[in-house]
Amino acid sequence: MRYRLLASLGLVLVGAAPTLSHAAGASALEQFRRAHLALAPHVASDGIGIDNSPAAIDALRAQWAAARAVALDALNRRPAGTPAALARYAKPAGLALDATPLDRDTFLVSAGSGAFATVFLLHRPANGSYRAALAFDNLPPATLRTHSALAAWSPASIGSKCQSGPGAEAWSRCGPQGLVRVIPLSKETTGARRFAVIGDYVTSAGGTEAYQLSIWRWDGRAATPLLVRTMTQSIEEPLIVRTDKSGFTLRRRDEFEGFGCGGPCVGRQMELRFDMPPVGATPPRVRSLDPDVDLVDQVFARLSAHQPTADLAAPAVVAHIKDLDVGGVGPWRMLGTGRTGRRLCLDAIGFDRPRIFHIATRAGRPWIAQVTVAQPHACDGRGSKP
Repeated sequence: MRYRLLASLGLVLVGAAPTLSHAAGASALEQFRRAHLALAPHVASDGIGIDNSPAAIDALRAQWAAARAVALDALNRRPAGTPAALARYAKPAGLALDATPLDRDTFLVSAGSGAFATVFLLHRPANGSYRAALAFDNLPPATLRTHSALAAWSPASIGSKCQSGPGAEAWSRCGPQGLVRVIPLSKETTGARRFAVIGDYVTSAGGTEAYQLSIWRWDGRAATPLLVRTMTQSIEEPLIVRTDKSGFTLRRRDEFEGFGCGGPCVGRQMELRFDMPPVGATPPRVRSLDPDVDLVDQVFARLSAHQPTADLAAPAVVAHIKDLDVGGVGPWRMLGTGRTGRRLCLDAIGFDRPRIFHIATRAGRPWIAQVTVAQPHACDGRGSKP
């Protein structure tokens, strides 16, 4: 598994008080240590999987409850130690915490141990102590009914029993979860705070990983999910492209319609732009990073389905490619723009030679005007994609 952003403890604390000693939080840390040790026999040898036995579920639930207790103890005692000192304090128990302030009295905290993580929101009401206002590992039933994928954070959803459950999308509700990033977002015009949590589904290493995005509102009293999405991405490609004041941009891996895609293939790369409206959250704007490849792929998909292709390609192009054995998509790259338009070099398993597709504009839309045979390996080289 790739490196997870859970290796340090960064509690942002306000005010001054005596330095936190081991005695101050020994009880909570000991509870976490015991739960962590109780969980260990149920974790796979690679540190990734967890069995779905009642003992494993109870141990994971106890581990995250103890992690909250440690963070609450630290916040309520207001230690004057630095984040590095707090990290050293938590490390012997195998606990990593990272906190993001949402306002003066509210912290969004991630807790991690090994490959596994959870998230909780701690809030201090007026003249009171910090308390847990939200816990991803113990979300209300009503929230899970509305956004079923959030159940993947629940200890009860771990293991192979969940993953083999009914429904094509059962995997999205099955944990355990790791944490990729917490992203503070712009306030609503009402003054409510928003944030995004990106988690990943902790599974054995492979060419593709699955992720979950959730966007939340904190209005000072309750945290409410506004949008939940799941996606996959190739380990060779970035998931998070950028974050800024207006929102954030992610990338995901989609499947091609006509081409196969295996081995090192990164799939159909799509960019998702999440701009934050004045209130709430809206679905992202989605665009393909390789629209010309999509065009060729769509032609092959229509040919396979015996559907018309005149709006996508010239008759001569269709006659040239209709008997080609497509197989898996191979390398491709743009060769630039010529007199007939853009030139896309594309190879595929089953092609005898690479092809160059000449893409023009017809009726305001891209259209394949010509296809020619290229030299072997013509699609390799600078700018090529697998």
